[in-house]
Amino acid sequence: MLPAFLTAIFFAFTAISARQSASLIGPLRANVYRLLVAMVLLGLISSVFRREMPIGLISLFALAGGIGFGFGGACMMRALQYLGSPRALLFVESGTAILAALFAWLFLEDSLTLKQTLSCGIILAGILFAGSSWIKEEAEARGSPMIGYLAVAGAAFFQATSLVLSRHAFLAAMEMSLQVDKFSAAFIRLSGGLLVAGMLLAAFKLRPAKKDSSPVITVNRLFLKGRPVSGQPGFWILLNALFGPVLGVTCWLWAVSLLNPGLVQSIAATAPLISIPIARLLERHSLGTRFYLGAPVAILGITSLMLW
Repeated sequence: MLPAFLTAIFFAFTAISARQSASLIGPLRANVYRLLVAMVLLGLISSVFRREMPIGLISLFALAGGIGFGFGGACMMRALQYLGSPRALLFVESGTAILAALFAWLFLEDSLTLKQTLSCGIILAGILFAGSSWIKEEAEARGSPMIGYLAVAGAAFFQATSLVLSRHAFLAAMEMSLQVDKFSAAFIRLSGGLLVAGMLLAAFKLRPAKKDSSPVITVNRLFLKGRPVSGQPGFWILLNALFGPVLGVTCWLWAVSLLNPGLVQSIAATAPLISIPIARLLERHSLGTRFYLGAPVAILGITSLMLW
């Protein structure tokens, strides 16, 4: 389960950086630029570990990337812009866990046991309760933008579909007795994602993003130890690319190659528990009581998974 835990850590950091870059230059531009940066980084890494792969597997990973990075990434960027990183991450990761488990059961006949299902339910319940105080607070401050919640639903659906397609590719490789390099798989997924993201950007013909009148917190209001954090888009795009498509997704694929997608995503969904304290530190707020009550519940669920 180590790769799933690493995924949660990296996803927590990428959500914060993604939100800031989306607020500065717009969600679709931020998504394309982070994929371009990640393409260079993953290209260099995968060239070292490269292994030959059948065209069928390449097509599956590319399709998974187009759906997850392209459509899912665009929806996630929009959700982050309207709902904030902890709230958007909370809903998207939890929703993805439920849908991934459902899709794996329906299409791959890869189901969770009753004990695993109960443990995953405990994890998600703890996550949602821990983040509920933040959700209420930001909902009061921002209102309830419907476009943000629609983006969350889209991101969860596309990411779950992408996750299950990746699992299908790894299972197919196992049947052929092939070892798939995770960095190469991540690079192929990224290639498909970049193609779709570029097509979306071209279709919408985006211009530089205008300032939003909604109270979205931008980098100019972020502080660390009393000093303002960088307001340069390139800084946040680089962090987003590193923690998301490069490290986060590679660990995600590593975990999916070993475990049921719903199980992997339930652990990865704990990312908000990491994201919330970091975002609070940067935005100079205090954590609510529900966070301290919900987090141990999620940890209990993870512990039960490890024991069972």
